[in-house]
Amino acid sequence: MKLRNKTTNYPQFWNINHYVHPKNRDQDHTQRQREAQLRREQQERDLAKLRQQEARDREEAELRWRQGRIAEQDKYEKKEAEWREKRRKEYDDYLQKEEAYRRSRQQEEDDWRQREREWARERQEAQEQWEREEFEKRRRRFQGPF
Repeated sequence: MKLRNKTTNYPQFWNINHYVHPKNRDQDHTQRQREAQLRREQQERDLAKLRQQEARDREEAELRWRQGRIAEQDKYEKKEAEWREKRRKEYDDYLQKEEAYRRSRQQEEDDWRQREREWARERQEAQEQWEREEFEKRRRRFQGPF
């Protein structure tokens, strides 16, 4: 690679303001190469640091996202549990009301049956009483005035 123009002492590819005496050409070239190498290494180190920082940021963001998702999921699970508890309570209330209604209907039916038995017994007693009275009337009629 041709580093210098033969007609001038200025480097061909570098800063035009950078003058190098012909005697110091080789030393300057090696020094500039060393500086360039150091710059490249520094850039690589900075790039590696930047990549590590980006990776850490990505991991933290993913962790925050996961925690947010977990919190959101917990929130929805809590709401769902509350909803289930509410529905279960409503269903229990419904079952209790249904059972109370069934018991009241059963009680009403039992009361009606009891009344009907009482009425039947009263009718039976009245029938028997009427039959006895009729029997007595007929007996007196057949006995005559004596």
